[in-house]
Amino acid sequence: MLAQLANVSLSFPDKKVIEDVSLTVNPGDRISLVGEN
Repeated sequence: MLAQLANVSLSFPDKKVIEDVSLTVNPGDRISLVGEN
């Protein structure tokens, strides 16, 4: 395991970006977060 996130949330005063995200990243995995700009 390279990284593990549990129950992560991120928001700005007027916008919720992510809420309650959990994931495990293993060596060689590729991840992407896609959304509005």
